[in-house]
Amino acid sequence: DIARSPFQSNLDLIKTDGQPSFGAAAGAPVNLVMFSDFQCPYCQKEAVELRKNIPAAFNDKVRVFFMDFPLTQIHPWAMKASIAGRCTYRANQNAFWEYHDWIYQNQKDVTPETFDAKFQEYAKQKGLDALQLGRCMEDKTAAADVEKNMALGHALQVSATPTLFLNGRKLEGGVEWPILQQLLQIEIDHRAAEAKVASAAPAKQDDSCCTVNIPTLAGGAK
Repeated sequence: DIARSPFQSNLDLIKTDGQPSFGAAAGAPVNLVMFSDFQCPYCQKEAVELRKNIPAAFNDKVRVFFMDFPLTQIHPWAMKASIAGRCTYRANQNAFWEYHDWIYQNQKDVTPETFDAKFQEYAKQKGLDALQLGRCMEDKTAAADVEKNMALGHALQVSATPTLFLNGRKLEGGVEWPILQQLLQIEIDHRAAEAKVASAAPAKQDDSCCTVNIPTLAGGAK
């Protein structure tokens, strides 16, 4: 079925409601979903590229969604960082991306022992309610949000970070911006061509013009 995406099985699984996002408005022709780990250096590099280049090159065409996928076996503070991100998002959705950029910028300076203090200091600097965020960190609700994203990643067979899904197409590992830019443009052009074909399709024939109503005479004769 050429009208069906070859990545439909992925699209059927991916749910982006309630996930942090930036870029084009809802309903953009291209959705880029990133499964990421705040302690992963490759994720940090990918995040910087996306945050810098997507708004500049595709601000009205591409929407980027962030999904938590902390690799807890090798990154000891990644889970805590994801929970902190979820708490920030719950407190103020617009503040999430500031936190996202801050944690990646300070990635090398964070340790399992210093994360809590650094996060509290960051919250105070940004005028966030540090006490509320601290309570959220201890609550299981934000952790459940992270675990839900991790379960979705496992269902999509994500095994490394970063992993991107470009309108359902899986791109595993870091993708250099020139290559990703080409892939995004190809998908944008493809969507535009589909829309053009759909708008040029002939309208369904209206058969009502060919209906003849014959009046019934008295007595039932015609």
